Amino acid sequence: MKTYTDKFSKLYNMNNQNDFSEILFINFNDYTKAKGLNFRTHLDLACGTGTFCINMQKKGINSSGSDISEGMINQAKINAEKENLDINFFVGNMATDIFSDKYDLITCNYDSINHLENFEAWIQTFKNVHQMLNGDGYFLFDFNTFINFERLISMPEEHKKTENYEFWRIMNKLDNNHLEFVFRYSFSDGTTEEQKIKECFYETETVIKALEEIGFEIVDILGKKFVRSDDLGKEQKLHILCKKK
Repeated sequence: MKTYTDKFSKLYNMNNQNDFSEILFINFNDYTKAKGLNFRTHLDLACGTGTFCINMQKKGINSSGSDISEGMINQAKINAEKENLDINFFVGNMATDIFSDKYDLITCNYDSINHLENFEAWIQTFKNVHQMLNGDGYFLFDFNTFINFERLISMPEEHKKTENYEFWRIMNKLDNNHLEFVFRYSFSDGTTEEQKIKECFYETETVIKALEEIGFEIVDILGKKFVRSDDLGKEQKLHILCKKK
């Protein structure tokens, strides 16, 4: 699982590439209110620059965030300080690390789990989450489906030019289960920055079976905007809410 560099993390934050976290929180908040779910403690795995954690903390939930990228964690701390919030952000690998605290809710948002290099790493992450949850704790995560795989690999190259830099986002198909995001910056001072991130894709039935075998009860499987879908096979992204048995 490749980590984002410090420079890329700052660019990611500067270019509002975490706006999705704001939208995600709104949908999450509406959904949990409707379901009557309340949480005291929360851990966000692959928290990025901390937007989701910051919104959770503002809601009165004791939130923490972990990310494998030190650059992302450094930026998350800066963002929390700007909001005068005391949030525990720390570097950690969700596929290998089990943290000492227990949580009511653990999240892994915006297809971060797709970035794990193989399904064994997904399974180990599920096991780690199960161990870190309180007895009645919930795990909420989302992942890109094969519908989105086909959409992404057919997307044209994205290009943006500003006064200070040019930006490209390119999609490469690696094989029938893997694609690669390439983020490339060229700055006015002649320097460049490139980040490559691989995503892995697996069938929904395979994911559900692994969760149940580890000891999770599936509570809800949701599509876009946390709305229950009549046909999961047509969804580009799925949100799975499960509960520790």
